[in-house]
Amino acid sequence: MKRVTSLLIAMMLVLGLGSSAWAAAKKDFSSAWTIYVGWMPWPYAAEAGIVKKWADKYGITIAVTQITITWSRSTSTRPASSTA
Repeated sequence: MKRVTSLLIAMMLVLGLGSSAWAAAKKDFSSAWTIYVGWMPWPYAAEAGIVKKWADKYGITIAVTQITITWSRSTSTRPASSTA
């Protein structure tokens, strides 16, 4: 039983440590935000230099971009009208 437990622990360590080598280090990130009250800190952080400060600290680049969502009748969440 002890041998099986040791073997399982060794396998988990090898798989856990080896898996980080499979991912390539990423240096460029993008964050998109819309006009929504919960997301409004993003433009403030970008304009005040907070995002750049943290990006510089970790040696990465972060692009913060506002996107606009346009709703049309076909994408509306209104229920379909019944004509019965």
